[in-house]
Amino acid sequence: MFSIIKEKERKSWALQVYHNVKCILKFRTFPIFVPPPHKIAPSRAISVSSNCSPTASSNKVGSPLHRNLKALFSYFRVCAPLSGFYSYTVGLGSSQVYGQALCRDDIPDDVCWECIALASSKIQELCPNSRRGIIWLDHCQLRYSDKNFSGKVDVYDRACQPAVNNASNPSNFYQSLRILVANLTSLVTQSSPNRFFTKGVSVLEEAERIYALVQCVKDIHADQCGWCLQNASSDIAGCFNRKQSGRILRGSCNLPFGVWPFFSSDPTVISLPKPSHSESTL
Repeated sequence: MFSIIKEKERKSWALQVYHNVKCILKFRTFPIFVPPPHKIAPSRAISVSSNCSPTASSNKVGSPLHRNLKALFSYFRVCAPLSGFYSYTVGLGSSQVYGQALCRDDIPDDVCWECIALASSKIQELCPNSRRGIIWLDHCQLRYSDKNFSGKVDVYDRACQPAVNNASNPSNFYQSLRILVANLTSLVTQSSPNRFFTKGVSVLEEAERIYALVQCVKDIHADQCGWCLQNASSDIAGCFNRKQSGRILRGSCNLPFGVWPFFSSDPTVISLPKPSHSESTL
């Protein structure tokens, strides 16, 4: 592999990315992550939700399963930031572990790297000796299990992260948000699985703008992605109790929204019909 790199680097001194079965090797003629220009503020980075299975004696410190998990988290730190999504398996038999890491598609490599590194550390604190766990941070999520979950949609691992401020008109706000999310879900399920990410803003006269983002893991089918997002959007009112921003999280998808732009680059602008003034169920 490295002989190939040596031959190719004579022809190009720009960014190079090389793949093998286990990982991705990426290099530039300038630093990739050091010094990281997009530091995650601790108050934002530790906006954490997690789900863990009960502790198990087979995952004690020093056990084969525990050693394999340590190796898995090391692979995540190196490989996940290079593509924003990474699945890997370590070990054999009863000590085999499966893992998956996903970064938000609109963040720089260094922010992804820092988030995955923090998630790898935090999940070991929050899920000690667990055979299965998932953690969500603001810019990434990380998941592992002793069972193979590749290609399977997960709506059972779930969390809500409501913000503090209330919507001025919750009925209209949630009605508009549902329409926005439905449009984004339609867009994202028509995109390539290598993407499965889109963001948008509602435009409605005499109303606040609503910003939302939808994303799925990249090892499921488009219809599974759509079903996961529909499942998440069904929690909009129940999770947020009149709040005007927050995140709905699933193992295979996530749905953050708010009344201010929280992502980079321009979102898709979606014009909404004027909400009905009739009462709607919150």
